[in-house]
Parts: sequence; structure tokens; C-alpha cells
Amino acid sequence: REKKHEITAMVYLPRANAIITGHENSDLKMWSVDCQQEALLRTVSGQSVHENTISSLVVAARGAEDAAQKAAAGLTSDATDVGVETLIVGSYDRQLSFWKITLTSDGTAMAKFERAYLAHDEIGDEILAVAYAPASASVFTGGNAGIVRKWAFWGAGKLEAAYEGHDDSVICFAVDGHFLFSGSADCTVRIWETTQGYELKVVRVHQVTVQSLLVIPDSGVAASCGFDGRVVFWDPQIGRPSALELQTYEQREEFRSLAYVD
Repeated sequence: REKKHEITAMVYLPRANAIITGHENSDLKMWSVDCQQEALLRTVSGQSVHENTISSLVVAARGAEDAAQKAAAGLTSDATDVGVETLIVGSYDRQLSFWKITLTSDGTAMAKFERAYLAHDEIGDEILAVAYAPASASVFTGGNAGIVRKWAFWGAGKLEAAYEGHDDSVICFAVDGHFLFSGSADCTVRIWETTQGYELKVVRVHQVTVQSLLVIPDSGVAASCGFDGRVVFWDPQIGRPSALELQTYEQREEFRSLAYVD
């Protein structure tokens, strides 16, 4: 009987109508919602890219504006890039990998390995969080070292900036335009302006590790949660010195993740 490995990350691909799961044994699997089939993600040679637990999965939708972004990065644009999705994978092995998700003529989702690189040099600085910012075509990583790193989406391993300020591991991210929210085991959320690369403010609405973050679209309201069973809604008040706590909900069980449904 096949041994089942714990699911450690999951993301939905809207265009492909598929779910990607990451596992503790480094497996990546794609599950079709339409036909309920699964496929193991591998390179062309059949090799696994990662060597440790998959910690974070992010989907980046690629549109017409990508042609200009690729040209700026010195890369050749491909007409097939428009409308496809890219899966970005972070792992405890400190690598980032990128997979191009396309649809065949019969509508079947296919995953093609594009590239991978070592994002965190320091041994022990496992990647714990990944985010994608469409406005700047940037990828952000956070890990045990407490440093937020900004990478160019196009190309392999081009580090654009490193943000330091957290006193402990970076656990989660949320993106709102050119603002990046990072939640940490130091119990804070830090807000960064990513075009100039500076810290806007430190938000303290938790007394435990900030486990998950999101920003509600069109409202600017943020939500964060922790293992203490509290989810807090707050206004970042970007132009003011401090954030404004709006509402707190509590339960006996711990919170591990948040999701927004429109």
C-alpha cells in the first residue's frame, strides 16, 4: 500500500481549474477538478526538483503586460505566455522553483518545469513563505533568518532587495499593490513599500506568532491570525503612524490559515 505523505501547502489554479498540493516528502501533485485525476510534477527527465518539505505555493497569472516585463529583463517574449499561469514553489531546501501551467487542446492542464534556484544561502534558513506581486513582477521569500528577500520574477536568481527588521522567522505574506505585509514569529506584522524598499510601520495586534495574513480586495482592510485562536481585522492606515484595530474574533481552536471568498 502506497504511503501517504502529509499535505503541507495547497493552491488553486483558476484558469487550469486544478489544485496543486505540496507534501512533506517534497512531492508536488496536480489534481484536476474536472476529471478528478492527479499527476506528479517532474522535470522532463522525470526528476523531482525539491529535496525537502514544500512550504509555500503561489500562482502568478501572466498577461499581456508580461511582454514588456520580459523585454526589460532581456528575455524574448513568447505568445504562449499570455493567459497562462505560473506556479511558484518554496521549500525547506531553500530553493524556489517555477512551473508553467498550460492547457492542451482538449483542456487538460499540463505543468512544465521552467527553472529553479537557491534563494536562501544560509543553511537552516528554510523558505517558509512566498508571495508574488503583479504590480512589480516580483517574488518575495521569507524564512528562518527573518529577512524578506525580493526577487525578479523573470530570469533566475536576480535578487532585487533584502528587507531586514523582523526579530524572528518570517511566516506569511500578503500583497496589496506595491505594499508587502510580512507576518512573523516575533508576533508583529511589518508593512513594506516595495518600489523604494523601506519599512512603513510595525503592526502589533498579536501576542503570538502571526500565522496567516490577507488583505481584503478593494477595502484595504487586513486580517491576521495566530495559534491563540484570534483573527484580527485591522486598517493599515498607510499614511498614518499606526494601524487601527477594527474587530477581533476568537475561538478555542487555533487558527492556521485565512482565505478570502468574494
